[in-house]
Amino acid sequence: MAPQPALYRIVTPEGWAVLPPGAEATLWPPVDLPKARALDTAGHRALIPISITVVKILAEPSRGMYELRARRRYQIAAARTDRASQPPRGVSHELRIYCGGGPCDLSPLYMLALPRGATAVVRGYIDAQPTARWAPAPSPEGDPKAGLDILADPRRAQLLITLVYDKSRSTRQKACAHELWTPCPGEAPGRYTTAALHALRLIAHFLPNTYEE
Repeated sequence: MAPQPALYRIVTPEGWAVLPPGAEATLWPPVDLPKARALDTAGHRALIPISITVVKILAEPSRGMYELRARRRYQIAAARTDRASQPPRGVSHELRIYCGGGPCDLSPLYMLALPRGATAVVRGYIDAQPTARWAPAPSPEGDPKAGLDILADPRRAQLLITLVYDKSRSTRQKACAHELWTPCPGEAPGRYTTAALHALRLIAHFLPNTYEE
């Protein structure tokens, strides 16, 4: 039996794995994308299910790339590949990321995978050693692993993102029940829980600055 390659977390409390241009990494496990992302990234108009099995960092952009214009700019495309750590649920695809010709962090994979692939990204590994770890915001006090637990839970992660934009009483009530907001509405002026702040710091570049208010 061939030895298993060294594996590295896609995201840790220190931040997202950063890979240099030209790097290729196999994902353990493959990450399923929502069907709509097949059209955005791979142009599959039949909306066939696709799974990202490999990530590649590009030194030059390719034509027709999907752009995530967050506080960091990412250009992304997906194409068929014949490599995977295990047979995925969807058609195997390679996710290509371009970050202006420099190193790229892997956070776009998480945002593309929401909701169905969130757990696989947060709990998953790559077989290429990161050159660095990157997070868009400094770490607050408290247990940073609690933030990863939120991001790994599709329901809590989506509720947290909703809360950034909608702080109505009903949304805050749901967030309180899921330990994202404290205290519950009606008890006192509220705020994000420490665990929620740890989760937000890892995806802050995809959110408006207002989440910090």
